[in-house]
Amino acid sequence: MNKIHIYDNIGFDGITAKNVADELSKLNGGALNVHINSGGGSVSQGIAIYNQLKAYAGKVTVYVDGLAASIASVIAMAGDEIIMAEGSLLMIHSAWTMIAGNAVDLRKEAEVLDVHDKTIRDIYKSRSGMSNDFILDMMVSETWMDGDEAVLFRFADAIGGTLRAAASVDFEKL
Repeated sequence: MNKIHIYDNIGFDGITAKNVADELSKLNGGALNVHINSGGGSVSQGIAIYNQLKAYAGKVTVYVDGLAASIASVIAMAGDEIIMAEGSLLMIHSAWTMIAGNAVDLRKEAEVLDVHDKTIRDIYKSRSGMSNDFILDMMVSETWMDGDEAVLFRFADAIGGTLRAAASVDFEKL
């Protein structure tokens, strides 16, 4: 079984898109298990990793082993199937940055963050089917989900390999 572990920060001195590309190039297709335990990191690195996994020829099963937070939660959305381990968490929030500069620089960076938020929101929407407004509210609120909640909101398919029964929600109204 092909397997990749994303058990570090995304980008910077952690796991980069190049690291993942190098690992994927060693595989000969077939099913791929991606195990995640990461607090997130660089948006651009995470989006590149997400897109590499989405483009992978075989079935991609993502396992959230402990934490998929911030951009790591976006990477998790690349799975054809997403399984939350018992006790694992998934966290989504609006993009943020650290910047120094004048008022013009800060306004410009706010526009960049808006673009990141739209991209991230669209990925969550593609996976969950929820409305833009509902997902944006979840992002702005910094939403933490356990396995049951992740399955309920369709950010995951199962907990520990078995689908848990969940309350019925009419997502068209959200």
